[in-house]
Amino acid sequence: MGAMAMKCPCCREKLRNRTTKEEVPCFKNIWLECTNFECGATFAGHQVIVHQLRPSGLANPFMQVPMAPTVTGKLKPKIPQGTTKPALLDKPGLEQRP
Repeated sequence: MGAMAMKCPCCREKLRNRTTKEEVPCFKNIWLECTNFECGATFAGHQVIVHQLRPSGLANPFMQVPMAPTVTGKLKPKIPQGTTKPALLDKPGLEQRP
């Protein structure tokens, strides 16, 4: 799997990580620079882990990242009152199958 890539918001060329500093296990400060010599823009930002999609096979009692709501089933599609299907399926031109 490749590294996470971002594009420069100014010229849309690739950004390169200049420096990263881990503050805590799920949070890093990052400094980025544009690879386009003519642009030369630099940026500061953050990388944050907010949810797990699959639990680790290695238990670490000191580090617990919450499971994503989509994985735990806490995130449900919004269904209008009195219907049995999500509103996104009500687009014109879509026919229901029996």
